[in-house]
Amino acid sequence: MESTPMAFGVLASSMTVSFALLVNRGHKFVTAMSTSSCQKGFIDISAFGSEVVCCDSAVSSVKELNEMCLIVNKFRWIEEIMVSPFAAAFPLIPLLIAAVLSQDRLRRDTDFGKRMLLRFILYAITIIFRILVLYLVVNWIEKIVQGPPTEECWYSPYRPKNRCKDNFNIGDHLVLMMVQYIAIPMFEVNAIKLESPKTITYFTVNFLTKIMVILACLNIYISSAYFHTRAETSLGFILSVATVFVPHQYVLRRYKGLVEGDRSRMAASTHSASESTNGRREKAE
Repeated sequence: MESTPMAFGVLASSMTVSFALLVNRGHKFVTAMSTSSCQKGFIDISAFGSEVVCCDSAVSSVKELNEMCLIVNKFRWIEEIMVSPFAAAFPLIPLLIAAVLSQDRLRRDTDFGKRMLLRFILYAITIIFRILVLYLVVNWIEKIVQGPPTEECWYSPYRPKNRCKDNFNIGDHLVLMMVQYIAIPMFEVNAIKLESPKTITYFTVNFLTKIMVILACLNIYISSAYFHTRAETSLGFILSVATVFVPHQYVLRRYKGLVEGDRSRMAASTHSASESTNGRREKAE
């Protein structure tokens, strides 16, 4: 079966999103203003008149939401790292490791080095596309279509600076995880599988990629289950698959042809050099 950057990544993320949509039950929590009685609170803006859910401990002030508080307290720090300013560099770690572990081949195979450079360019374009189009342009379109958020809402007394957050807000954290922590590493591991199957490079990159995908899915679950509506999550997922995963699938097929073409050319060159050497030996004899 042909390798595809979509197989494991899309399967894992789609299962995560599906489960998160079930858990969501129509909730959309936003951060509540910190008070002396609750430093880490959230309020469900989709439920008119709901109380602030205090998550200062793993036990929620609302018993049914103990799971949310448990997850937020134990795992949200991972999300904070993955959405930090270094988020653009983290997805390039598998490529960097592949380059370090392939030093010998890089020195003797210029085509291999050129293909690795092409992968870096693809990942850079993907990251820039995510920032400029899937984040900035999408947010701009949301503001143009919806206008500014309302200045008055029932939950404004509980919000920092009394800010309302009624507008539709596509799952941007989901898009970030899908594009940079799943699509890019999955493409890299499939490219390495085409280049150097059953090598320490492949197994190392594959192991690291699986960890990145699992962490990304954890963050997708947290964001989708509690902090976005089902529509926002669904649109973010569809947009990620349509604009990044599908093009990556097409590029991978072209990349496979490039690898096979370079190998054929190298084999032909080696064969030609061998015949030339044999011919000179026969003449000398």
